[in-house]
Amino acid sequence: MREPSLPDGMQIDAPAPNAEIRTPLKLSGSVPGPWYFEGSFPIELRTNDGRVLAESIAQSTGNWMTTDPVGFTGALDFEVDTPTAAVLVLHEDNTSGQKDARRARLPLRLMPSRPN
Repeated sequence: MREPSLPDGMQIDAPAPNAEIRTPLKLSGSVPGPWYFEGSFPIELRTNDGRVLAESIAQSTGNWMTTDPVGFTGALDFEVDTPTAAVLVLHEDNTSGQKDARRARLPLRLMPSRPN
């Protein structure tokens, strides 16, 4: 799987692209302040065929009322029975309903919590 292309000003520190992950998935990085609404933005974990495995929010770790990059952390609990190709999707929080909200997609490989 190829490396993801991220929107300008975004950095994902963890997890790494294509990493093998067991629950819980913990993520961190930074996004421009406008991605946040009230200090958070939505995240989800989907299988490659589009099935949603988990949804949550990422929280800012600093003052999000800026255009500069602001750190975030988040976590998602999931359950899979077999190794599963998936994608972590980070959504710019868009309270105005505009269709041009940005998103980032990070490919991952989800692993069962207990090896078979």
